[in-house]
Amino acid sequence: MTTKPNHNRDQHFDLSTAKMLSFCGNIIGYRIDRIPQLILPFEVEPTKGEHSFTKCKDCQKNLVKQTNAYVSKHDSETGFPLCCPAHENLLKLAQFKREFFSSSPEMVAKKIVYTGNHIKNNHDSQDGYRVITNYIDWVVDSFGEMPKDCGEPLYLSNYLNTIVDIVSTSKQINPATKTHLLAYLDSYLNPLQGSDLNILLDTYAKWLKSFPFAVNSYFGDLKEQFQKQIPLFNGNPETNPYSGKVTVRLLTKKSMLQLLESKTLELLRTIDAEKMVEQGVIPDLNKHKLELSGEHLRIATSQITKDFSSGELGYVKALKKWLKCHKEYFSDIGQLKALPPDRIKTRAEKLTAVFAKYGFLELPKVKILTGSKQEQLIELISSKPLAYSIAMLDYLEFFKHLRRNHFKTKTKLNKEVSKWFDSDSDGRYVKANLSRLGPRSGEKSTRYTADKHKETVEKAYNGLK
Repeated sequence: MTTKPNHNRDQHFDLSTAKMLSFCGNIIGYRIDRIPQLILPFEVEPTKGEHSFTKCKDCQKNLVKQTNAYVSKHDSETGFPLCCPAHENLLKLAQFKREFFSSSPEMVAKKIVYTGNHIKNNHDSQDGYRVITNYIDWVVDSFGEMPKDCGEPLYLSNYLNTIVDIVSTSKQINPATKTHLLAYLDSYLNPLQGSDLNILLDTYAKWLKSFPFAVNSYFGDLKEQFQKQIPLFNGNPETNPYSGKVTVRLLTKKSMLQLLESKTLELLRTIDAEKMVEQGVIPDLNKHKLELSGEHLRIATSQITKDFSSGELGYVKALKKWLKCHKEYFSDIGQLKALPPDRIKTRAEKLTAVFAKYGFLELPKVKILTGSKQEQLIELISSKPLAYSIAMLDYLEFFKHLRRNHFKTKTKLNKEVSKWFDSDSDGRYVKANLSRLGPRSGEKSTRYTADKHKETVEKAYNGLK
């Protein structure tokens, strides 16, 4: 008499499957696979909600349709276990009896309808993704298990592919939730094999190597910290409310890459280069500029030589763009003259520093001038009356640049420019002169005279070219 297998997964391990786990050239452990057993499928319970499959005619029709299809498939001449070579291997096992799976067609049909019903009732709830995936985890577990070389649990892929179709074609599930659910289902349909942990470790090691930790002024000894904190799991251990099992989800390579891109942006956002320069954290600007250039070249070269996969390009592009911006910033401030700390800066020197900060030297009309001509231009702006300076800055399209890239409101812009020229704190004088330069102005022309300098500033600028 053959003893019918139960639903419990025995914990026996195959030492021959031991695979070394390495990280950054060091062995950190071993992975050993569990020996799969013959575990029979079992029934699951439907969940309740606003939509009821028992009252829905379409759901009832689908239940009948699915049941008939699986019964027909199961009882055909090429039905289970003759459906594939792997399942056919079950006939060699003494503990296998086909009648153990006689109710599988009805069970899988109900599991499909139950899951569809569960998704309809929970996709827009506050924790819809977790509620749905916990239920699917339970259902997947209910398909049981096959011994080694005997294929996957009976009809599991059919179930998963049907749920993929339900999610994909749903018009009610919002795009973000749909994307996450499909990625989750894909992790079942296309699981990583025995090297999964090594794939994750290699992916993380590549990020560590790519990130510009060498720019020590910014990131100090953070690399050592991140080498000790290897992210492998998606959250903390959780108890599935349907099955009662306590599990922790291993990251997929895709979710690992999403995590690394997010971590990259988080680290880059913590850097305030301007403040660090002011505080003297970066004393040698030329050396720092070389560090940034070297890191930018290293990452750009690696991208050109295709050292990165398409998924890794997310954080690579962010790093390249960030390093490029910082290279340009230090190029700008590198043009400033080194001034003795005990000497009071002239207005031209103050304006040079401010203008570099706000991209003045990158303005098209300024960029075409040589370095000495740029200095003469700033000297001219600093030495003339404010109305003339405003007219010149307007001619150079500096105000347009400031509004587009640095100041959300004209009020903030006017007040800031007033500070540069030690004018009134409320920005009234700057505002009035800018208004005089416009097509219509209600400002008094006797006090605000920027418009009277239009021809003069253009002539002066052309004299510098």
